[in-house]
Amino acid sequence: MKFNNKLFFVALASLALAGCGDDWNEDKLDGFGEQPVTDVKTLEITLTDADYKTIATNSTNKSLAEAAGLSSELSKLTSNKYFTENIPASKYLPAYLAATYYTADNGSSVKVTSNVLVGEPEYLAPFNKAQYVELEEEAYELVWGNKVQAYFLTPKSESQITKTLLPAALPEAEAGDMVMVEYAYSDVEPSIGGGSADEEETDWTMINLPRRATGNDWNFTNVGLIDLSAYKGQTVHVGFNYTSTTSVCAKWELSNFKALTLPYLDIHLFIQAEDGSFNKIIKTKEIVSGKYLIAAVDHTGQYNLLTGLAASKNYGYLPVKAIEMSGNKIAAADAEGCIVTLTAVDGGFTMQAP
Repeated sequence: MKFNNKLFFVALASLALAGCGDDWNEDKLDGFGEQPVTDVKTLEITLTDADYKTIATNSTNKSLAEAAGLSSELSKLTSNKYFTENIPASKYLPAYLAATYYTADNGSSVKVTSNVLVGEPEYLAPFNKAQYVELEEEAYELVWGNKVQAYFLTPKSESQITKTLLPAALPEAEAGDMVMVEYAYSDVEPSIGGGSADEEETDWTMINLPRRATGNDWNFTNVGLIDLSAYKGQTVHVGFNYTSTTSVCAKWELSNFKALTLPYLDIHLFIQAEDGSFNKIIKTKEIVSGKYLIAAVDHTGQYNLLTGLAASKNYGYLPVKAIEMSGNKIAAADAEGCIVTLTAVDGGFTMQAP
């Protein structure tokens, strides 16, 4: 299959406007009426993806295609984005240009570059006879019902195209008919609430996020970090509420949501004793120059030692390893690779990793 860029020249005719009578002509302002106002255009354009859809949905073109029995082929111009032998540019561009450049006068010309299908293989013929269906909001509502407001299909709901949506959209279709379906899709299943009446009510806490959505329908809006550290050790459910400032708004998809849970919140220092074990520091005044272990306690009470960086690194995250505690002591055997050195300086300490 081969696509050619084709140049197409069109001369535009002006529209005639009725005047307002002789009295109006006599009372015209000085200088007006002596020279006619003209708008002779000389343009060069290349059709965009959106232009093909505009051409396919132009009312004049739809009437032309319907009269020729080519309505389905015209509708495929939206997705194919190229003209064919049955839907030629010479026949379907003029109405689009007239609607787009309606102020152009006689003598105007437009040089149009468009995609044209050349030498269509025989195996594509059945595809080009396929009916084109674009799913609208009503179709998605038919899939999801009142369970969730989602205007897209997902891996689990795609089967509804053949089971529910196409039978509703094309009730007269027969076995073997080919259909091209355009629809919005998401790899992520929407969150669907629900539950029995016996479940206890859920308390929701509003966290305002300074996120402003931009762009068109189905653009992704970055959510970013949300601090949930206050709920450490609890099971939480996260819901998103979008408030529009206009009566007609776009539909958005959220991405890059990251819950900042800080699982290791309780940090303790252990100083090395003479026998090589490490004792927990209880008060800050007990901190002196020496060798230490840094332990983080998670929400289960498990102690985790912060280990050192790789020898080739002088920055990065410190991994942890779980240890068994004996009272407020850490055994010397657990300290390998985790010891840091604190050295007192004016106003505090410096810390040196292994």
